[in-house]
Amino acid sequence: MPRRIRILPEADSDLDDHFAYLLGESPSAAFRFLESADKTFRLLSQQPSIGYLRRNAKPSLKDIRSFPVTGFPNWLVFYRPTTNEIEIVRILHGATNIPRILGEDL
Repeated sequence: MPRRIRILPEADSDLDDHFAYLLGESPSAAFRFLESADKTFRLLSQQPSIGYLRRNAKPSLKDIRSFPVTGFPNWLVFYRPTTNEIEIVRILHGATNIPRILGEDL
């Protein structure tokens, strides 16, 4: 049974930012990105262990996993599976300084 999907405020803001950026480049790509992100969230809710387990220095980000947005491999969904839900923590472009943003161990 799929887990409930909960998008945290920072991840929601990330979605808005990426959509706005893509909208300036290609409106159709921007809408495809949102659809693909939703599809990825649903996949993660059905297969929560599919993503790569990240090493993180911040206790608040323990058990964070990452998985690329379907069709947009340069964008990664950072999420935490729990017993009943999938918490979408961030959606970041691979060119950003992810260790700095998430406080990851290198």
